[in-house]
Amino acid sequence: MLKAMLLSFCLCAGITSFASTQALFSKDKRNVVVIIQGDRKDLDAINLFNSMNVAMVGEGDMFKKHDLLSDRTSEQLIDLTCKVSQRIQNLGSCTLIVYSSPYALIYPDVGHLLFGVNDQSLARRFAKHFNISDAYGQIFRSTNGQLNISAATDAEGQVNSFTVVYRLR
Repeated sequence: MLKAMLLSFCLCAGITSFASTQALFSKDKRNVVVIIQGDRKDLDAINLFNSMNVAMVGEGDMFKKHDLLSDRTSEQLIDLTCKVSQRIQNLGSCTLIVYSSPYALIYPDVGHLLFGVNDQSLARRFAKHFNISDAYGQIFRSTNGQLNISAATDAEGQVNSFTVVYRLR
């Protein structure tokens, strides 16, 4: 319910306001919700949508991609939903939720999140959900530089870590 309300707000607000990447940190460090609003000038939501290597579905006037990343015990670690308009070019919104886990360091007081997986098999499994855009493992970087998603590779090109970093500037 929370995710649906946030996504609806983002899509409506994105039509009339500026694009941005913002995070909402729970004070109890249980999760971080990162909202990526896009407009015709800021393609962050479109770029994150395109970086997702999951099926796209039509949902009304929107295209939607949704992905849940879980560990081996099926504990939900990351929930990512992106929607882009079918009618208005380059208009979209994404909601990224990172849940508290042994992989997540959440610092609400300073607005920092570090989600890191160094277990090669889990990192490779996570990386398969995305399109890696360059030889350095970059998956997504927001225009304002606050949100970065990457998958580092070794000398043979095999993924050996997966990270999501959010830093409030």
